[in-house]
This record gives sequence, C-alpha cells and structure tokens, in this order.
Amino acid sequence: MDITPGAGPARRSVLLAGTGLLTVPLLAGCGGDGPGEAAAPPPSAAGTRLLAVSDVPVGSGVVLEVEGAPVVVVQPEAGTVRAFRAVCTHAGCTVQIGRAEIDCPCHGSAFALADGGVVTGPASEPLPPVPVTVVGEDVVLG
Repeated sequence: MDITPGAGPARRSVLLAGTGLLTVPLLAGCGGDGPGEAAAPPPSAAGTRLLAVSDVPVGSGVVLEVEGAPVVVVQPEAGTVRAFRAVCTHAGCTVQIGRAEIDCPCHGSAFALADGGVVTGPASEPLPPVPVTVVGEDVVLG
C-alpha cells in the first residue's frame, strides 16, 4: 500500500464522491415537481383500462402506476370514480391513501378524495385531475 502524499485521490475527494452517490437516490424520491420544476405529464392513453370499479373501495382509493406515472383512483361515494396525479404538489412525493383522504407521507399534506383539493398544507395546490370514465365494470383513462 502506497501512503506517499499525493499518491491516489485526496481523502476529501473520496468523501465528497461518496456523498454524491448517496445524495442522488435520496433526492430522487422527493424532487422533480417543486415550484419552477417541470412536472411529468399525466397519463394520456385514452381507453386504457386501469382497474375494475370493484377494486376501488368506497370512501377510499388505490394508488397505481400508469405509463410510468403514479395515479390515485378514488371512489369518494358509491358510483363516483375520480382519478388524480398521485404526486404531491408541494415537493413531488408520491401520495398514499389515508383513512378518509389522500395523504403525502413526506411533509403531511392531505388532499380531499372528492376533488383532490388541499385539506392540510404545506401543499397549496390541488392534485391535478386525470380524466377517467367508467365503462361497464372498469375504470378507463379518458
């Protein structure tokens, strides 16, 4: 092992390089949709079957991936099905279904099942709607 000063990378370079490797994956989970950043467009393949209406609990919902984008499909009351982009408008984290609303696990924002509107901040914008229709027993895009 050569311990001659100047042989190999400096300790600071190795530490900084290691930090960079850890930072990228951690930021990827929450970033990308903050103010001024481009948001991924919602799914657009009209007519694509997402799931059966019976797979969406009444008074709740289901988060799924459609065309590489997270979507939350909800049934706030029997027979009413809606969908929203499942990305928190505050910091870009993927939301999840809570007890009676759509929750962001990152910073505590909550959104209404009925319309995706903000119930609790720090988010200040509603979840963007994703157009869906019920065709027979299925929820489809469009």
